[in-house]
Amino acid sequence: MKSLILAVLLLFVGVPMAHADEAPELSKKEKKELEKREKAQREAIEQRNDSLRFCVLRSAIDGMRFVIVADRLRDRYGKTTYVNENTNFVLVHDDEATVQIALERGMTGFNGIGGFTCQGRITHVENKLDKKGNLVFRMTVNGSNIKADVFFTLPKNGDRCSATVKSNMSSMNITLEGTLSPYQYKTFAK
Repeated sequence: MKSLILAVLLLFVGVPMAHADEAPELSKKEKKELEKREKAQREAIEQRNDSLRFCVLRSAIDGMRFVIVADRLRDRYGKTTYVNENTNFVLVHDDEATVQIALERGMTGFNGIGGFTCQGRITHVENKLDKKGNLVFRMTVNGSNIKADVFFTLPKNGDRCSATVKSNMSSMNITLEGTLSPYQYKTFAK
């Protein structure tokens, strides 16, 4: 019985090895052609994934449920500062929005963390595609004491954007640079 099992194992191990020896070697030209085809397939898959992601983001923007999480801020003079992603964002949920900017560099601001927060109703929404397929979005957020105009362009098949915020507070003009993603509000049952 042991010899039968050993014979079967040798047969299964030996057959693939025999076939592996028979496989012809590819020439340099054939290897280059194979690599070229594989690269084209990877690029096609990546392009399709980017396109699908853009469709999901466009749907989130159309449904007014998205968030831009910023990792950098740029002032009106072009100076860029890296910031905390948890405290710098533009959140849109139905007809309300929150725009929060916080530098957190030992400075205090109107919101207590070195910046300002505008939370309120959304008015004057513009949402369209330009000639190149980029999504252009504008809105005005009317808070209790602050009004902010937000403008961004989402590049075709991309998820990073720069949202420019213009506020009625001392003519503030700041650009948040970060990732746009769909916003999903989750409630937890007790």
